Order: sequence, then C-alpha cells, then structure tokens
Amino acid sequence: MSLLPNISKETVFDLSVHDAKVEYEGETLELDFKGKIRQVVVPFPDEPADRVQLWIRDGEFELSGSGNGLYVAFGEGEHDRDKPSWVRVVQESPPKLEQRDVIKFAVAFTKEGGDRVELVTKNPMVMIGDLNKYPPTRGDHVKYRLEAPIELTTRDDPDTVVGRISSFSYEKGDMF
Repeated sequence: MSLLPNISKETVFDLSVHDAKVEYEGETLELDFKGKIRQVVVPFPDEPADRVQLWIRDGEFELSGSGNGLYVAFGEGEHDRDKPSWVRVVQESPPKLEQRDVIKFAVAFTKEGGDRVELVTKNPMVMIGDLNKYPPTRGDHVKYRLEAPIELTTRDDPDTVVGRISSFSYEKGDMF
C-alpha cells in the first residue's frame, strides 16, 4: 500500500494563518488570514516513485485578513512548473511524509478609504509540512512553515522589493 496519493486526486483545504508578519510602507503588521487552496496530484516524469507533484487547480489559492485599517488579500495562486510543489515519502514505518508547497501569488493591500496596491512575489513562497498521511483527514491540522522570507514587488518593477512577509505559517485541514 502506497503512502502517496493517487494521481489526479484533487483536494481542497482550509488554510489558517496566525500572527503573520507583513512589512509594508515602513510598518510591520501582525495579521491573521483565512482561506483555501485546491491541489491536484500529478506524476513527476522520469522521477523515483517516492514523490508526486501537487498543482494548484485553476489558480485556487486565496487568503485574506485585515488589521490597522488595511485589508490584505492573497490570490492568483499558481504552481511553478520549474520548482513544483510535491509530497514525498520520507519513511515507510512509522509513516512520515514531507510536503513542499511552492506558490507564486499576488497580494493586494487595500487601505480604509479605497486606495489599493497589488504586489507579486519576487520568488515563489515555499512552505514545508511534515505529515503522517496525505491528504490529512478532517480534523488533522498540519502546520506548514515558511522556508525563507517572501519579497514582494510590483509587476512593473520586479527587481525593487517594496514589501516583505517575514513570518508566516499555515495550518491545513478540514477538507471541503
């Protein structure tokens, strides 16, 4: 019996983020976010059978939260075909799996009063989670940790960092 999910399996997860540190316009905000991600299992061509890719289905990665008069919404999530998300078997018994979510996204900052700025990730966000099965079942809440801070740029000037997400972890659980 394989610990890996079947190819074409599609799963939607609730995401919950607590105390993320978002640096924007000279301020560091601590924000909570709620959202979801939909992933589908895809094989790795010419790779060992100990891992499979996870693609975000139809850009379905979204998170939102607010604080200090600012509404922040993540969206347009997509997988990176050059550095894909994956889940792999680390150990058969007891079961241990590692999952890496690699996500490019846009984030919109909207101030009270309506000013809205949209930024994008300079490099994809990488989240790492340790699991004992995939997908987690209802009630399992697997915590994923940020591999490195996320730099944010404008679409017009991808070399100039104008924001940063320095602390971010999410729980995945309670499938729809």
